Amino acid sequence: MFFLQSERLKLLPLEHTNLLLFLQNRAQLERSLGLEISNPEIRTWENNDFMNEIVEAMEHYVIPRVAQNPDHWQWFTHWLVVHRADNLTIGGIGANGLPDENGETTIGYYIDQKYEGQGFASEAVTIFVDWLFDEPTLKAVIADTPEAHVASQKVLIRNSFTYAGAVEEGTRWRRVR
Repeated sequence: MFFLQSERLKLLPLEHTNLLLFLQNRAQLERSLGLEISNPEIRTWENNDFMNEIVEAMEHYVIPRVAQNPDHWQWFTHWLVVHRADNLTIGGIGANGLPDENGETTIGYYIDQKYEGQGFASEAVTIFVDWLFDEPTLKAVIADTPEAHVASQKVLIRNSFTYAGAVEEGTRWRRVR
């Protein structure tokens, strides 16, 4: 199985069948990947409207795009952020697809609240963006954050993103090759 890793994290891209399992039975997915079963009560990002947004994005965008792009599915899928020492899912990350006509792609990420403030988001973004920039046609990576989400903005600044202006979602950040 293809994955990316650092000292503390492993990023696992979910293949089409695993995406379906993610939506149907999270514990079964984790078991099939050899991960510890995470307790949904401590996955704070699942205890609010955010999980509904993830499910909707998976159903209407991620799963169809992964199926339509079998040669480049990793660019369209949801990646699990796994704490290596605990062998436990602590978040997720992904891109919106291959570079567009401007040579850009957009990323999104989240880390469980229990693991915030420990550098895991910064580490996951570093690993992922480094992998993205292995694609020679990629010129820039974009990330949008809510204006009030200062912690996420700090993650981007640590990863050499610069402020690129206001957008409907809040603020736009860009990292150029």
